[in-house]
Amino acid sequence: MNLLNMKFPKLYWIISVALIGVGISNMLIGGIRAKADREKHLISRTENFESISDLDINLTEGEIYLQKGEKDSVCTVELINVSDSVEVYSENETLYLKDEDSFHLQFFHFDVFNSAISQIKITLPEQEYQQVMIKLNIGNCYISDLQCDIFNLLFDVGDCKIDNLQVQNDCNVNSGTGSIQLQDSHAGKTNLNCEIGSCHVENFETEYLEVASGTGEMILNHITTENYFNLNSSIGDVYAENLICSGDTSIEVNTGDCKIQNSDFSGTVTANFNIGEAEFTNLNLEGNLNLTSDTGDITLQIIGNPDNYGLNCMTDVGDIYLNHVKTKQLATSQNAKYQIAIQNDIGDIEVNFSE
Repeated sequence: MNLLNMKFPKLYWIISVALIGVGISNMLIGGIRAKADREKHLISRTENFESISDLDINLTEGEIYLQKGEKDSVCTVELINVSDSVEVYSENETLYLKDEDSFHLQFFHFDVFNSAISQIKITLPEQEYQQVMIKLNIGNCYISDLQCDIFNLLFDVGDCKIDNLQVQNDCNVNSGTGSIQLQDSHAGKTNLNCEIGSCHVENFETEYLEVASGTGEMILNHITTENYFNLNSSIGDVYAENLICSGDTSIEVNTGDCKIQNSDFSGTVTANFNIGEAEFTNLNLEGNLNLTSDTGDITLQIIGNPDNYGLNCMTDVGDIYLNHVKTKQLATSQNAKYQIAIQNDIGDIEVNFSE
């Protein structure tokens, strides 16, 4: 009996290692064959199109470059190492790029899995386009110097970098896994949504802005909104500077620190925090402010006359400070021009004024 107990485990280990070796070998062979088969169907070509006013791009994979050409030139589409299943054509002044629904995911980084990167470079004549629709499953997007009435970008896995985008009406960017970088742009009603990855917006003007992040860092700098600003972050820190919000503002951060500085708010500001510190510094506030937090310190520094603000601050566990002086409770004139209400469950509250 003891002899069997000694031999069988050793035999099991030998069989297990052998099966793992066979599995890895099959994966390598499959990878080599898949790579060779894929490269058989890769093509490179350039096509030209005239009188384009709309773009409809729906691709499975690749890197997309959208760039500005000469004012009176034709639209040029350069395909580099692209699957021969990709269709490129124009119809009713709309440029279409479409392919079959098939993935070529590369889970490993062995040399046998290195495949040529598919690239689509679209050079557009300088003009204002009607509707630009881009849907990409896997890959990166690089867009610059584009003017259009409606802009929609949807990608599942990859990063996007956009600069000098001018959108008259709706602008929508949705990312599954990857980062969003938008800079030096203008749009009407704007919606940015990043499920997993960072969101970085800089030098951006819009009438209406909704920006949401599932998991990742959010960085906002030099943002101007005319009507409404909504920020929603589930997991990740939020850093904002030089915001100018003329309408109402809504901020919600579930888990992460939120730091907003050197900013102007003209409407009502409502902010909710679950876990993390909230810090507002050098704030020009011309409206009511309502802050609530479950766990974390709240720091507020306002540039202005203290007589213009009525305060009502409460914390269940923590201390309250007004102009660096500790106080048990903080409640001032309810007849002031603007009202500031801060409710904190666990954490300190500090309110400072500077003129």
